[in-house]
Amino acid sequence: MPSENLPYLFAVYSVTWVLFFAYVFYVSRRQRDLEREIKDLRAAMKSVDEDSSSSSG
Repeated sequence: MPSENLPYLFAVYSVTWVLFFAYVFYVSRRQRDLEREIKDLRAAMKSVDEDSSSSSG
């Protein structure tokens, strides 16, 4: 490989790693948001369950 192509290789390598870490960051943020939403939904379901059992008992 000619040495004049090395800057392009480095640029592509760097961009690839930046995109990879951006994707990992995005996925981890999305996972955290989904975990929070699941927690909220479970709390809402528990509240509905408690309300329905106390009104029917």
